Amino acid sequence: EQAASLGLTSVALADHNTVGGLTRFMRAMRQDGPEAVAGVEFSTQWQDTELHLLGLFLPESSWAAIDKYLQTHIEKKEMDNRRCTERLQNAGYPVSYELLCRAFPMPLHNRMHIARVLVDQGICSSTKEAFATFLQKGGTYYYQSERPSFLNTVELIRAWGGVSVWAHPLLQMDGPGIRAVLAQAGNRKPDGIETRYGTYTEVDETVMDAIAREAGLLPSGGSDYHGPNKPAIALGSGEGRLSVPSAYAAALKQKALERQK
Repeated sequence: EQAASLGLTSVALADHNTVGGLTRFMRAMRQDGPEAVAGVEFSTQWQDTELHLLGLFLPESSWAAIDKYLQTHIEKKEMDNRRCTERLQNAGYPVSYELLCRAFPMPLHNRMHIARVLVDQGICSSTKEAFATFLQKGGTYYYQSERPSFLNTVELIRAWGGVSVWAHPLLQMDGPGIRAVLAQAGNRKPDGIETRYGTYTEVDETVMDAIAREAGLLPSGGSDYHGPNKPAIALGSGEGRLSVPSAYAAALKQKALERQK
């Protein structure tokens, strides 16, 4: 409903490491509204850096295989969440895994859920503070298990009939670092890369446009809307200046359809 009221031509649901919401999402999109794009945002590993990789225009026939692929990762991540809450509890903070599950009765949790528990318990004044003081990766309380390979996931998305897009790369590294990853990836590089993002500046967009052209990647973009978890980011427009051309989605869709033949 929000996407339709904003006049968006397409909107993707790309939850982290789960396809669980896709059925409801695809059914909810009206025929006369924006095009619904089935996606997933995979948390992947490149050397010692976490990279986020989108699988977009994923055919429904692939969802069961994707869900099976993600199960091992989900189990590892949930164990990381349990360890984190146990460390907080052992340090004297009124946090537990049971409290986390009561607050968010779902099979998959992430650091944002723990952050919200820290806020609800009065330990932190905001989720931003929780991430900065308790939930930074490699810190005292939060340890992340090894994630699936970035390159292997690119190949799997291809096999599933979707298109792979490197999400918000400038949040993980600078321009030279992005170019180095793509050079080393060779023919296993993703199909596209986000040249437009909710927090990108005009300079960022210029850098990413050049990288996409050099690497022969399709441009993509997204607001990375998270609802009330990130209230400063609006659906479709990010922090206010984001505008993603509808042609980006059309080109990505065409790539996926060619792959699915």
